[in-house]
Amino acid sequence: ERATLTDGALNISRGDTGLTIHLFARKSEDLAGKTINLETNRTSSPKVTLHWKDARGLAQRSEFREGYALRLDFGQLAGTRLPGKIYLCVPDEAKSYIAGSFSAKIKKPPPPEAGLPPPPQPSTPR
Repeated sequence: ERATLTDGALNISRGDTGLTIHLFARKSEDLAGKTINLETNRTSSPKVTLHWKDARGLAQRSEFREGYALRLDFGQLAGTRLPGKIYLCVPDEAKSYIAGSFSAKIKKPPPPEAGLPPPPQPSTPR
């Protein structure tokens, strides 16, 4: 099992199966000590993406923006890791869910690509 946090997006994966929750946080560190509890009737929820490989080995994904139940309890930051507990149940046909503990490594987003020209500056009329 692997868990990472990048710009407030929690990724948990095991083999070819995983999920991403796009949390409303500017920085992953802002989630330390927070609890997120979302009920199925909430209409403005973070996007949840499930991904897996089917029996033929083809990549599959499902996205959910509402109708799921989520509870996340984040612990205190320990270096570059943020521990937590998760319960997530999504409204798919398989009634997919995940429950347990994790220790997410906080990853910084990649820097902007080098070598790109600067954006054009607006011209001033003469």
